[in-house]
Amino acid sequence: MPKGGGNKDMKNLKLIKKLKWEEVFEIWRDIEEHLDHWKKYWRSQGYKSWEDWRMEKVKAIRADEMKWQLYEVGNPVKTISQWRGGPFKGWLKYFYAPLGKDEKHLPTFAELVSNPAVANHYYILDLIKTFPKSTTLSAIKTSQGIVVVEGMHRACAIALSAAQGRPVKTKVNIALTTIR
Repeated sequence: MPKGGGNKDMKNLKLIKKLKWEEVFEIWRDIEEHLDHWKKYWRSQGYKSWEDWRMEKVKAIRADEMKWQLYEVGNPVKTISQWRGGPFKGWLKYFYAPLGKDEKHLPTFAELVSNPAVANHYYILDLIKTFPKSTTLSAIKTSQGIVVVEGMHRACAIALSAAQGRPVKTKVNIALTTIR
């Protein structure tokens, strides 16, 4: 079982199987590669493909060297709301800072959706209306708990829908690793 953040974070997770790094990367590809907003982003950063952009990010955090496991998330609405958002530059500046949060004090998704910039974000609101019947997030178990590294908008949509009393119905899995 992953270390750090306390075992309470693992309470609603049921192990499905171990994953190879290549499987985790393909999960990311299936979810992100076709999305127009990501295409615009990686192209604006000078990358020739989604894979070139993602692989640079992967190498930076050494995600390809980590041991990954796939879990089914029990009670995703409640569980994911208590997880934390990843320490990404744009999220830190635009969404965390107004909440008084930073890399050392990452907000939970329940806290994040109290920020009007998140609660009124066009993509998050659209996701609530069109949420997939099943999805897979990726996260790292840290001393702060489970921190989502891929699937931030989906996690926010789940937490926002719960906060508004209209939770989305979806099956959620999580590809999870631990910072050593």
